[in-house]
Amino acid sequence: MPNLGDLYIGGIPVTSSPSPLIGYFQLSATGPGAIYSLTVLNFDTSNAKMVMLLDQTANPSGYSTTAVQSIFSGPIAAGSSSTGPGYFSPGQFPPMQFKNGLWVVLSTVLTTAFSCTTDSGANGQYFAQVITG
Repeated sequence: MPNLGDLYIGGIPVTSSPSPLIGYFQLSATGPGAIYSLTVLNFDTSNAKMVMLLDQTANPSGYSTTAVQSIFSGPIAAGSSSTGPGYFSPGQFPPMQFKNGLWVVLSTVLTTAFSCTTDSGANGQYFAQVITG
């Protein structure tokens, strides 16, 4: 059941959780929308990653130090067999607008939010609330 806040920003939120684990996931295919909640799990027990939100329609598969304009980014720790996966969740935030479509990516480049190398491993799981249209 939508609440008043959902109706005010134009729709009902959609929660996405892909299976099996992947290095990137398309949260919105094309067109404008907003994201206001994001949680990412990193099951790679060897490497920390950078979580990136990309406002684009192009599939980021095979990016290798590709210049990008992320609308949001943050580091996520490596997972552990004793403590579980690395966890990234900035919590609920004011709706972040996107124009073209929205991808969430685990990048192996940790030094900048403007360079993306797509994690080719099956390491990520993503949960988001996104409104499109």
